[in-house]
Amino acid sequence: MAPALAAVLLGYAAALAYDAAQAPAPATGSGLTAWLAGHHLRYGLGDYWEANSVSLASGGAVLIRPVCSAGERFTAYRWESQASWYDPGRHRADFLVLGPHPGFSCFGAGYPQAAAAFGRPARAYRVGRDTVLVWDANLLARVGVPRTGGPVSPGPPPPASPR
Repeated sequence: MAPALAAVLLGYAAALAYDAAQAPAPATGSGLTAWLAGHHLRYGLGDYWEANSVSLASGGAVLIRPVCSAGERFTAYRWESQASWYDPGRHRADFLVLGPHPGFSCFGAGYPQAAAAFGRPARAYRVGRDTVLVWDANLLARVGVPRTGGPVSPGPPPPASPR
């Protein structure tokens, strides 16, 4: 029994050593992140998955805020987000990423929904499996904040004013 156990452990150790020697895989969304940064697109909208992977992969240099589509409207994503992200007085979102998973999560938007909600985009690009639609306008002015099913969190309190 001991020789069999030693052979199994040796096999696991060899597999671990092999995996540890491999180059790390690129971060999810790194191709889209590099493309957005290279085109000076820094603040936009998209589904939950693209929003998180791009924002993380860029270290915050490119921010995609998650939205949900509801017919011909878009609303702020209700969970794990802050109302300040969707404030058109604080931020300018000028692009929308349509990911490769239509109908997944609460997003499910395509070009027809985006054009109905925001008007015809100025430019459209295919980046890998994603479509990036760009407008010469602040999309946040047309994003609603949901009133049911749980509010978008208000975010951190403003800093105290010095006295």
